[in-house]
Amino acid sequence: MTREDPTDEGAALRRLWLGRHLPAAVLLLGAATALIRARDLDLAVARRFFSAAPPHWPLETAALVAGLYDWGNALSLGLLAWALVSLVGGLFSTRLRGARRPAAFVLLLGLLVPGLLVNTVLKPNWNRARPRNVVEFGGTNEFQPVLSPPGDHERHSFPSGHVASASLMVAPAFLLRRRRRRAARIALALALAWTAAMGLVRIQAGGHWLSDCLWSLGLTYIGACLLGAWLLGGSDPEQQSHSAA
Repeated sequence: MTREDPTDEGAALRRLWLGRHLPAAVLLLGAATALIRARDLDLAVARRFFSAAPPHWPLETAALVAGLYDWGNALSLGLLAWALVSLVGGLFSTRLRGARRPAAFVLLLGLLVPGLLVNTVLKPNWNRARPRNVVEFGGTNEFQPVLSPPGDHERHSFPSGHVASASLMVAPAFLLRRRRRRAARIALALALAWTAAMGLVRIQAGGHWLSDCLWSLGLTYIGACLLGAWLLGGSDPEQQSHSAA
């Protein structure tokens, strides 16, 4: 019986992420965006947490909401710290050498999507008014449907930085997919639940729209598919060393 070629698994992962997950994520993001615009779901969802009497966003100061806002990024920062230590350590330790590629995947995903795309490119330049800023909820700015042209004010709602950071927790599901598929599915479910919780917290506080949160998750997942196919879809160095032995 011949030993399975480790490159076959890498090719299967590339096909999975680029041929199935990536198109599905793009289609779901597009369909959800169209539905939100057509049904005015951004306003409808935000309205459920708004009070005409002060405080207008009563859940904003709730302990759980405030706690997740202040400390919700801790998990993602911990994941990035692990990746940095593993990547640097892999340069000097043979034990950590096999972790360099997964670590590079996590670091690049965090830097390129939440770091660069969301918080450096889109968020400072799109100028979308937050729920607490719009006329419908006692503010002074006009409501802008998702993907409307950037406004002429200094508001920074789209997309959500906190949700983008929380959605970085999808990375472990990609790392586990090669060898532990059931664990990968569980990790993905937990990451999506965590991201949804962070999104709900930001919506409850009047800080973001539903579509802001959706796009943060969508961009991170799309980035993970692309980076995963590039960095994780090749042959496994550890398997190669065992095969050579």
